[in-house]
Amino acid sequence: AKNGSWASAIVARVLEELRTCLRSGHAPVAQLLLRFLAALANSGLLALSGIVELLREVLALSDNLPPRKGGDLGVFLMLSTLPFLTPAAHAMVEEKVEGLLSAAATYMSARPAKWKPLLRSLSSEDLLDRLEALAAAVRLQKEAKWVARNVFHVPGLEPSLEGKAEFQLTPLGVTAEDIRKSKVRLQVPLASFRLVSGHLESDGADDAMSEQDRWILEDYILLTIEMFG
Repeated sequence: AKNGSWASAIVARVLEELRTCLRSGHAPVAQLLLRFLAALANSGLLALSGIVELLREVLALSDNLPPRKGGDLGVFLMLSTLPFLTPAAHAMVEEKVEGLLSAAATYMSARPAKWKPLLRSLSSEDLLDRLEALAAAVRLQKEAKWVARNVFHVPGLEPSLEGKAEFQLTPLGVTAEDIRKSKVRLQVPLASFRLVSGHLESDGADDAMSEQDRWILEDYILLTIEMFG
């Protein structure tokens, strides 16, 4: 009973920290908290149905908000969590994840990215900003059956639709209106430009990293800079 109480307190504390981060616009910390919860779902402790519902609530933070009002936040956080669910977990909630991806695609199709010309200062190419690159990477990872070389999953653990009774998620309780009122904004849009590695494949290299793995690796670097820089 003592261990069950401790486990329940951990999940409740993570959710409370997540709510605080969302309301204050601390996207990097929110990313890491969501990945921690995804790992609990991968191990069968948290219900997969619960983590998908949480991601739906996170995605809803973008409802009817343009980027300049914080609209990118929910879409970015939801999409950046999906690669950290195991292929087995994705297979169990495939239809629900498809619904999340469809809603994200609707947002992206109407997203006015007026800053894009500024990202062409080093290249004549039409570079993808960070969110666009993430959306493309998630599509590719889905095609690859959600396998990614740069995401480690603990072997021997299996996800569960129901999870353990002591690990329960409560409603997020943060809305798009909260995001709009708080004046939360994501960081200035970024785009990766491959100054060194851009021509390796054309020069004969045959060990190119997949786009989904590249995005994840770049995200590890950016999160490390954000958290410890």
